[in-house]
Amino acid sequence: MLVTDLQNSKHVKKLDAFTKLVKCKFLKTERQLQILEVAKQLFLHHGFQKVTLGDIATEAGVSRPTVYQAFSNKEEIFSALIEVYQEKS
Repeated sequence: MLVTDLQNSKHVKKLDAFTKLVKCKFLKTERQLQILEVAKQLFLHHGFQKVTLGDIATEAGVSRPTVYQAFSNKEEIFSALIEVYQEKS
């Protein structure tokens, strides 16, 4: 999936400056980027503990197995978000 496809996707409302960090060494695929963007929004809105991988998958428009292919668990997603923001600063 291309970044332009992601921008047009109903599941990913708007890619912000965060998504420009695609070249971050931690992010290997655009699918990971899509999942991280959705997870970031869900974590900010609902809190880390209330968000499930199923919630992330549904909002991203992918299956739970697809999320598990990109990340081992919710903690790894959160760690990736921290890594991305550390790279940004």
